[in-house]
Amino acid sequence: MQKLEPLVLFEQIKAALVTFGLSTATLEYYERIGFRPIRSYFETCNPEIVSLETLECCVLQARQKYEDGELYYQGFSYLRKVASMMEEVYKTGTLESRELPKWKVGDLNSYFTEILDTYVRSKKRAGCHADSTLGVYKVIITQCHFALGNENWSTLWRYREAAVY
Repeated sequence: MQKLEPLVLFEQIKAALVTFGLSTATLEYYERIGFRPIRSYFETCNPEIVSLETLECCVLQARQKYEDGELYYQGFSYLRKVASMMEEVYKTGTLESRELPKWKVGDLNSYFTEILDTYVRSKKRAGCHADSTLGVYKVIITQCHFALGNENWSTLWRYREAAVY
């Protein structure tokens, strides 16, 4: 397990973000809700074991806070972006990517996938929502489908049966 030098990585990332032409406000967001929580998390750790695994634990803890409603999506997203950038700079020495990797939680079963695809297609045809709005709806619906899947509900018929009084 190779030790991370978070303060060195933070400075490299901040310098790279400036070269990306980000606004002052965006840079301040990165500092306040991206770098600062990670820095605080690392300060609670034994400095001898600060590693990529420690960084992953920080992100998982933030995700739990987000899922519990203790952290807004934007805060979770910026923290994940900074963690992803830290990992990239740690592994490659440079920062090229600004894309946040998708949080892979699994695959929907074919039944739920078809429902979601049908919903998105119908909304696109109707033109009642922007693509960005549909993207947000898709995430929310997917989370609901995963929650149902975690309860072993393979179809919505089971939900309908449970909802009948």
